[in-house]
Amino acid sequence: MGQEPRRGSRDQVELAVSVEISHCHRARVARGTAWRSGGDSDTLLRRRYLLGRQTFFRILWIMLREIVHLVRHTPATLRLRRRLTQVELYDTLMERCDEAGFAQERRRLVAGLSGAVVELGCGTGLMFPYYADSVRLLAIDLDEEFLARASARARNAAAQIEVRQGSAEAIPVPAHTQDAVVVSLMLCSVDNIDKVLAEVRRVLKPTGKLVLLEHVCSEGVVAGPLMNLLDPVWLYLNRQGCHMNRRPIEKLQQSGFIIHEAVPFQIFAAGLPAFPMRRIRASAGQPPV
Repeated sequence: MGQEPRRGSRDQVELAVSVEISHCHRARVARGTAWRSGGDSDTLLRRRYLLGRQTFFRILWIMLREIVHLVRHTPATLRLRRRLTQVELYDTLMERCDEAGFAQERRRLVAGLSGAVVELGCGTGLMFPYYADSVRLLAIDLDEEFLARASARARNAAAQIEVRQGSAEAIPVPAHTQDAVVVSLMLCSVDNIDKVLAEVRRVLKPTGKLVLLEHVCSEGVVAGPLMNLLDPVWLYLNRQGCHMNRRPIEKLQQSGFIIHEAVPFQIFAAGLPAFPMRRIRASAGQPPV
């Protein structure tokens, strides 16, 4: 059994620190001094200071856990990369990720979908078992080796699935014909997010949904800049064009999508970094001006 993905991750903790620091600063300015004994204001200030201190150390603990996780599993992952083909490595690491809790997020993501659905960047078809039998799915990807495995998985799925080679920047369906578009761990590596999202808007019906599972750049005041700094190193290591510092929610909003849900979670799976992640549900609003 997989463990539930970790919720309330580093982003929320760092936000709490920022709020507490701001409260403390305003309280000190209002009184003109700090730490004088007696009075409700001093008691409140001390409590906020202690809470901020506890939260700060919690941030350090989470970041340390992520670093230890990465360092612990990187040597074994590098050995796997030398021994396995790219498609074998992908399936091995993603199956570990599913066992650690990502499978539950897949299930939650596509629950309730029906009708005509497109999955962009379907990979080897690991999402296929979670679609209902009411779904007519077109699954596209660029990689032929990945598509071969996806085709085999499609035959055992409950949904009616067509697997086809295609690009997310030119989705091979007519305009306004899809009830939903599904994206999982793809926006981190596409060349042009804006073009992909414009294509998604084109193919969705006016009532259609866009659902995504994506890792994101941390919103934390420490972790965010650190991820920006280390992104070139991560690009070199993964060799798949995957960026660790993209902000898909901002891109969705800039493209005119309405965000209905963005649930934070985090997966600690052997062989993969524990990036902050989001399960996102959105719909096409008015086109951006």
